[in-house]
Amino acid sequence: FVYTDASLVDQLESISEAAHTLLGLYQMSDLPVIANQLYYDLQSTFADALFCGVKASIYFPDKPLYLVQNGTDPLERTFARGRMVLNNQTDDALSLTNALSTIEEVDSVLTEKHPEWQHKTRAGKRVALDYSNPAAWKAD
Repeated sequence: FVYTDASLVDQLESISEAAHTLLGLYQMSDLPVIANQLYYDLQSTFADALFCGVKASIYFPDKPLYLVQNGTDPLERTFARGRMVLNNQTDDALSLTNALSTIEEVDSVLTEKHPEWQHKTRAGKRVALDYSNPAAWKAD
């Protein structure tokens, strides 16, 4: 779905086609094509993108919408750090509260005091174009 020359309408149509194709494959197959959780996650992501497109066209018709910025990266980063802090402990309410406090401290250090310590993905080094940057997108 990363076509920097595609308009928002083209991107939403592509997402809709993928969602419907995935639904057809999921319902017609006797054997599971993909795991249930992955199917749910993909369909939720597709629905979120479509709803954001509709809401943006209604409430902010004059402003651009970049679907690539509609991600859950900060939340996923928090969950990853939570797993690091909890270290496979039992996830009860007290340990989760303590872990969230520690995650907040880690985020503060990594974002404010030492941004150079942020982990860079290996894939990011190979990508020639930063798709999360709106300046890279040429279409509307």
